[in-house]
Amino acid sequence: MSGLLGFLKRIGVTPRNTALYERAFRHVSVPHEHSQSYENLEFLGDAVIGLLVADYLVRTMPGEQVGRLTRLRAHTVNQDTLSMLARDLGFEEYIDLVDQILVSHHYFIDGERVRTVSGAFRYVWPSELDLMAALAGMELETRWADWHRTPFTGESSSHVSVWRKP
Repeated sequence: MSGLLGFLKRIGVTPRNTALYERAFRHVSVPHEHSQSYENLEFLGDAVIGLLVADYLVRTMPGEQVGRLTRLRAHTVNQDTLSMLARDLGFEEYIDLVDQILVSHHYFIDGERVRTVSGAFRYVWPSELDLMAALAGMELETRWADWHRTPFTGESSSHVSVWRKP
């Protein structure tokens, strides 16, 4: 949970109810025995953001036609804009350290259209992969820290590993 708390600290949030934040950040594709996903909280959060944006627009653009205010609010409070904001805040960096889960967000921009795809992944330690390879009858041939063949160390944040059948 330190991943979530570190992220919240980075964006200046001090939670009163950590479990609520855990739920808010739990992607629907992440299995968890005793927890619901974020979807109901996302729905509620979108409504709150919509209210805040509407209030801001009315206060900063007095006398503007309601139709234009509605279009501005819709342009601001939508999946594409909020997903880009989430990316900028680093939401995809949140890792559930206990379950070793990372939710990765991918953005595809085509002109003015933005398409998002999110997926949950389980982080796997190199030693776990070594065990799976050994169980499959393979041996580690080499391991680097990156595609440039930088030596792999205990401080490496990534790895490229090659296993072979003997």
